Amino acid sequence: MEEDVLGVQDFGGGFAIRLKNGGLSNVTLGDVYNHLNGDTANVVRYDTPTIAGVVLSASYGEDDIWDIGARYEGHLAGFKLSAAIAYSRVTDENGLNNEGDDRNKTLVGSAALLHEPSGLSALVSGGRRDFDDPALANASFVYAKLGWLAHLNGLGSTAFYGEDGRFRDFLSNGAATDLDPTTAAVTITGSTAEVWGLGVVQHIDAAEMQIYLGYRHHAFDVDLVDGGGGAVASPGIESFQSIVMGSKISF
Repeated sequence: MEEDVLGVQDFGGGFAIRLKNGGLSNVTLGDVYNHLNGDTANVVRYDTPTIAGVVLSASYGEDDIWDIGARYEGHLAGFKLSAAIAYSRVTDENGLNNEGDDRNKTLVGSAALLHEPSGLSALVSGGRRDFDDPALANASFVYAKLGWLAHLNGLGSTAFYGEDGRFRDFLSNGAATDLDPTTAAVTITGSTAEVWGLGVVQHIDAAEMQIYLGYRHHAFDVDLVDGGGGAVASPGIESFQSIVMGSKISF
């Protein structure tokens, strides 16, 4: 069983969200999604030896950034299970890379199950980030994927999957925006993003290669206020379709 470590924002995250009036906003797909996988930082980390399939981890570094986590992998009665959970704390008033005060607590976890005889699999993950500043909106997500690993040809296994995710308030916290260029400047106080998709991955064992094709449908909504704090109607936002294809060679 292989778990894709890429987030939804990693494919097409630079595309600008389009309004129904045809205009482009300054908001991108990458702004509204986040799997809370963590940021790159200068830390010291320790992983314990594997005990009964469990590995515990802890790290500390930068200026007051620490986290703890646990991972498990095991087999039971034809099933393979992988699971992970982590908690992190950021108390640096300057933020990571001096990006501003975003002191927060983050809890994230996932579990994936593969029935090896049939090739059927399921994955679910979720997370929440709570900010110390009560004026900042707390963000959360839940994401699920169903799959089937089949042996349909002599090249290697073929993996089919379907996915669905909900991401809330990753675009918020007083961000100024020209989301609707036809009106005066407004402020975003919350966002909702939904994505579902289908895809297939063909493994070519002789070349240590994978060929993939995937489709995703994205839909969005935002909460807006004007300069006086009054609610502003959300402009019509177009849904977004993406198709990605390519290959990967491991060496």
